[in-house]
Amino acid sequence: MPKTERGNAKVDAGFKNYSESGIHRLMVQTMKKFAAHLAETKSEFAGKSKTVRAHALRHTFGTHAMEANIPIDVLQAYFGHASPATTGLYMQSGRRRRVKEISKLYA
Repeated sequence: MPKTERGNAKVDAGFKNYSESGIHRLMVQTMKKFAAHLAETKSEFAGKSKTVRAHALRHTFGTHAMEANIPIDVLQAYFGHASPATTGLYMQSGRRRRVKEISKLYA
């Protein structure tokens, strides 16, 4: 938790982690600061920066976990998905990327 008045109050109330909305606000603030930094230091990249959302990080984690051969039932439980088919969506990104890369051999 940040060492702010609000953060200290949450710790005193027994909270140990950020809420989903807290993480979202933190990410939005960070991306705004990053975009401003790019505008000042690397103006040619400023318009290319995209806003990152927590769900994008979740999806990236899921894709990397699937590519690292983490069992799908473990990821399903971790993500709280009711169906393994939902978790399997993370596998598709890896497959698409592999097909794209392998197709370079035959271009």
